[in-house]
Amino acid sequence: LRRSFPHIKLSVLASPRNCNVIKADDKIDTIYLYRKQVFKDWDTVKSIRKRKYDLVVDMICGDSVTSLFLSQLVAPGATRVAVGKTAFAKYYHYHYPVNLSKGEHMIDITLRTLKCLGLNEDSFSYEAPMSLSDSAQSVANKFVANVANNKRWKSNNSKIIGLNISAGAPNRDWGEGNYVELLKLLSADIGYGRLVVFSVPWERHKAQRIISNSNADIELIPPGLGLEEVSALISKLDFLITPDTSLIHIARSFNVPVIGLYSNHTRNFNQWRAYGQTSGLIQGSAADDIHDISPKRVLAETVAMLERDSRKAI
Repeated sequence: LRRSFPHIKLSVLASPRNCNVIKADDKIDTIYLYRKQVFKDWDTVKSIRKRKYDLVVDMICGDSVTSLFLSQLVAPGATRVAVGKTAFAKYYHYHYPVNLSKGEHMIDITLRTLKCLGLNEDSFSYEAPMSLSDSAQSVANKFVANVANNKRWKSNNSKIIGLNISAGAPNRDWGEGNYVELLKLLSADIGYGRLVVFSVPWERHKAQRIISNSNADIELIPPGLGLEEVSALISKLDFLITPDTSLIHIARSFNVPVIGLYSNHTRNFNQWRAYGQTSGLIQGSAADDIHDISPKRVLAETVAMLERDSRKAI
């Protein structure tokens, strides 16, 4: 949008949970918050209406009553665009259906909304690294420098491998035992690189326990970091190993390869797999959890990816 129409005013209605992904992005003029609190949200809607926007894009793929009402309320008379609706498609001026049987990725699906502005899919850019503030980058640079200069590492291999243990849902929790075993396997040969564990603040005690039980020299990210600082750290990694979470997409936005752990839910995997990456994506046999993925399988995929990366470097 910015490349094709540099003069436009671009605003985003975000949630308190995801607004940090875009708060440092200078392509966005205004960020509004949708809090799911009626009186505050009505004030937000009134503020948006005053701007008299010309175009509203509903990014929710599916028949969401909430997104339908918001798209109607925030800009009366504006052109409305959506993807993946069924019963609600008739309420939008432009609608682009989604064929789930094709296995289309969510990025491809949502970029299709740009076609209503006359943009051709051949001109779409898929390179969109998350914007980071100077302070977030400073935190990441300092941490990476400490990891690189840590004398206890016995190998000259400077590759930094991140392992995220926080999954956000019980069915995506791989289990402490699996994480401990994987760290033991990875650290058994120090040539596999320098290991950094990521966790959300409220699971830091779990991360410390996993590191302690692995009996290996492993770094834990600094305490008190927000999503932006964590994203800056991810941007410095050579690889990230993680269950199916938003960190996969943040890593891929920086072109950081991931080892992703997914359930066997085909539609979810097709729509939300690591974008632009065909290897390193591991699916379990269960449709709704990742519990049966073995640490040895993750190790094998990690080693294969490291070897491919090494050959590229040569």
